[in-house]
Amino acid sequence: MDASFSFEGRTYRPQLVRCGKAGCKTCARKGGHGPYWYAFWKVKARTVSRYIGKVLPPGVTPPASAVASPSGWRLAKCTPEAQRVLLSAWQSADYGRLYPEHLLLALARLEDGTGARALHTLGVNEATLRPLLANVTLASTAVSGRKLAQLAANEARRWHDPAIGTEHLLLAVLRLAALPMVASLARQGASLEKATAAVTALRGLPGTGKKCLACQKPLRANWNFCPHCGSARAQPDALPAAASARAEAPAL
Repeated sequence: MDASFSFEGRTYRPQLVRCGKAGCKTCARKGGHGPYWYAFWKVKARTVSRYIGKVLPPGVTPPASAVASPSGWRLAKCTPEAQRVLLSAWQSADYGRLYPEHLLLALARLEDGTGARALHTLGVNEATLRPLLANVTLASTAVSGRKLAQLAANEARRWHDPAIGTEHLLLAVLRLAALPMVASLARQGASLEKATAAVTALRGLPGTGKKCLACQKPLRANWNFCPHCGSARAQPDALPAAASARAEAPAL
């Protein structure tokens, strides 16, 4: 959970705690009980921790930037619509481990956003997903939050977008073809290819991205300098000012 903050020399961090009981359903479903707050500080180069509880002590106020997020995800890398989807899916997961089923259900509940509109275009809604979400399969438990976030980041990079959007979340889940839920959706017509076509119809083809004006090599959308030639402030793909002036000058 990315909600840790420092206050008066101590770091406060929420954590899930496993009880150690055999057959505990909460630990199997969420990965632990909680989350509970813990305090960490240094004593003679040794890290000391103390259990706080579900509520912070009086006088300890987390900053506005300390927003809890699912394990493996960074909300700062997502659009506002994608952040709402992630927090809604995390709430459905009882603030435990976030599985692809929770993410797809949160997308179906959303009314705005490219990913939600593409999902509704394919005829998928909450009523059609409920029978497929009766239980979380063993294949879904093998998909960690970090892996799912990496798949969404790869989709954003493939579409040359600087942040993860709802359409990237949808395509990332549908790329997990080994999941029974995704296979059932593909048999119903909501395959990865059709979802990509629906997203393309809503927002157009992926852009060409940014290119360095000096060496003309492709750059990622969030790069502000060229790592190939060291040119600062790489601009979007366009002709240099001198070249455009020469192109517009009348021939003598």
